[in-house]
Amino acid sequence: MKTWWVGAAAAAIWLGVTATARAQAPPPGGGPIQEPAPVGACAPALPPAVPGPLTGAGAPGGPGLDLSLPATIPTAWGPGPKPESGFFASVGGVSYQRQRPGNTPFVLRDTNNNLDNGNIPALINTTKVQNFHDISPGINWGVAASFGYMLDDAALEVAGFYVGDKDSRVESRDPGRLTLFFHNPPVGFEGDNGLWRQADRTITTLRTALASGELNYRWWSRSTYGLEGILGVRYLDVQEKISIFTDDDGILVRDINLFPDPNRQATYSVRSHNRILGPQLGFEAYTPVCKWLFFGLTAKGVWGANFLEVDYRLTRGDLFVGRSERRDTTTFSHAYELNAFFDIIALERVKLRAGYNLLWVANVNEAIRQIDYDLLQPGPKKDDGSILYHGPMVELHLIF
Repeated sequence: MKTWWVGAAAAAIWLGVTATARAQAPPPGGGPIQEPAPVGACAPALPPAVPGPLTGAGAPGGPGLDLSLPATIPTAWGPGPKPESGFFASVGGVSYQRQRPGNTPFVLRDTNNNLDNGNIPALINTTKVQNFHDISPGINWGVAASFGYMLDDAALEVAGFYVGDKDSRVESRDPGRLTLFFHNPPVGFEGDNGLWRQADRTITTLRTALASGELNYRWWSRSTYGLEGILGVRYLDVQEKISIFTDDDGILVRDINLFPDPNRQATYSVRSHNRILGPQLGFEAYTPVCKWLFFGLTAKGVWGANFLEVDYRLTRGDLFVGRSERRDTTTFSHAYELNAFFDIIALERVKLRAGYNLLWVANVNEAIRQIDYDLLQPGPKKDDGSILYHGPMVELHLIF
């Protein structure tokens, strides 16, 4: 009888110890079991009770009757940061390469005859020798600069570039076989049975030049990072000159000193000068690639009057002028410029910009399209051409 309750008491004690051990599982890492701290040791001490309510003398003081801010404080948070201001400038090199002219043949080779008889060869007996598309203008480098003043969220700048004359030429030689389309020449340009029939040599040269000047107002939002608006006025100067030199007998016939006869040589040239002036609108956007490198785009457009000059000239080898004519007119033209660039932050106020430019001028006079093959009766004028220029650029930007 005594044995069963002793066993039951031992079993009850064993179950109680096991349950207590499971409730106090060890922390991660297998450390020793920590005894739970008394609750009173972790609870904050309560302040002594204060009898209330507070009397008027014991209550804290409130604000005064005048709650307005002094007029000398520009904002509710104090004077705020001082706006950024100062002069800035840039200098560098810019290049533009003119697109190739249109695909128009203008010099033929007579494959059937090389006798200087002045006859126009049948087209079936000719091959194309020179095409205006054969002229491949190269990259022409010039200088670019800007200067301005920045204050807070706006800036006023003067900028421009100049790319001087660049000649691109193509030459053909085939004694007694070259024929050009010029006809009805003035007196003194007869050559030997036609100066432009069965010629020996031709040289075609295209000369180009570009210049630009602009005055811009730039502004940006303090809440929008990386976007600037551009509003201003721009002058764009586009010049071209096409020259076609023809030597009728300069290879086959020479004098005692081995010089060709200048009376059998002639140069026909057309020079076009587009001067566009008008308002300009655009933007510049940029975004960081890393702390010292930014990528950006600049886009601008100008629309305005084109004060146009076109000169026509026919000169013999001895500088005798057979034709000299000028045409002045005013037309509407427009141009668009796009520049993609990377800015390398060298110092806090110094950066190096490298990029690529695209410049498209529209409704302008192209010199090649003004050639009059009829030297007696000039044809209609064409002032609705377009020219695309492109090339790399590099600039150093400074903030003073």
